[in-house]
Amino acid sequence: MMRKIFIILFGISFIILLFWLNLEKELDYDDYEKMEFLSPKNKSQLENEGYSKVDIEKI
Repeated sequence: MMRKIFIILFGISFIILLFWLNLEKELDYDDYEKMEFLSPKNKSQLENEGYSKVDIEKI
């Protein structure tokens, strides 16, 4: 019984960790092609894609 609980808690923790790590994207400001691609998008689109407020301001 304890083994099942441990496996379930470990699985839930792993899923939460993966979601948290992918929540905000890293943006390389020297990647001009990507910056050019992102520049026409509006603020809400960039937020939905997971970019931070600082990155959005720099785009």
